[in-house]
Amino acid sequence: MPSLSLLWLSGLVMLLSCPSIVWSQTSEESAPVPSHKNSVAPPDWDGMGHYRNTWDLELSGVLGTSFGESENALSGGLDVRVGALWLRGTHFHALGMVAGWLAPVGPWAGLEWDWSSTRTGLWVQLGAGLALEERGVGKVAAGFSLFGVDVRAVSDPENGPEWFVLGHVRIPVRLILLGLTRL
Repeated sequence: MPSLSLLWLSGLVMLLSCPSIVWSQTSEESAPVPSHKNSVAPPDWDGMGHYRNTWDLELSGVLGTSFGESENALSGGLDVRVGALWLRGTHFHALGMVAGWLAPVGPWAGLEWDWSSTRTGLWVQLGAGLALEERGVGKVAAGFSLFGVDVRAVSDPENGPEWFVLGHVRIPVRLILLGLTRL
């Protein structure tokens, strides 16, 4: 397990050290031709909607109950996702490494995909990873704006899967920053 932690830590350092080099590039083919030769079109505008590749950071908190070995036990946790964010029109797609802590499971790390709509405020997340003792973790979350419902399953070879139903609060740091720069 130490090698897995080292792998995630090195990936996190790489993402934080060079996000503008990797993801802040826009498509030159989709940039509109300026109507006036002295005007400059925004680099992320394609005439139909927005187009941008950039970095992503999201913080999440969950609180709820578990079903399984520790049935009806209060459970909660925190997650941090760092990765890439793609803006296409009114939809955001994000893919990144997620690290978190979930009671009573403990620390876990994995990969998470996120889809969000700026038009409706709806979002969906899918994730998978590993907890300590080689236990698999899977998650599905959906919601509106900053709030949602999170369902997680944690494998347990001896007792079967343990299920969690959790309230989900998310803070999409990068989406908030993008919104503030548009004001």
